[in-house]
Amino acid sequence: MLDELLGRAELKARIAELEDERDALAGRLEGESERRAEAARARQEAEAEVNRLEDRITELEDRVERLSGDDDSLDFRGTEDLRGDRLREVLSRLDSLSTDAEGALTAAVSDDRSLPAAADSAFGGRSRHRRRLRRPLAPRGRRLR
Repeated sequence: MLDELLGRAELKARIAELEDERDALAGRLEGESERRAEAARARQEAEAEVNRLEDRITELEDRVERLSGDDDSLDFRGTEDLRGDRLREVLSRLDSLSTDAEGALTAAVSDDRSLPAAADSAFGGRSRHRRRLRRPLAPRGRRLR
């Protein structure tokens, strides 16, 4: 009653109204902040996924280019002329070699230096590698498989 006489009742009502409005705005601000943080997280996840997919695309494009082109980056690991005991040792290892299909390729180069059709197709368009194959030095009567 004293507040009404002094005119403070109206001010107290206005204060209560402003406090309610402040609380409502604080709730909206908190909700907006949460939505913004979630949007930032989602954007970062999407950017990471885009980067991962771009890397995968680049990897696949490189693989397609390697497999479809005449890629000269492929090379023999090495060549060696073999004679005597070393030749017999290597031939023995080749005789004992066992693998599934497409696990290894051995081919004999005939006297006219031509490769069997299967070996020729296995090298694909890599003619540079086919040219490097030479007639193996095998004992008479013995052929490399």
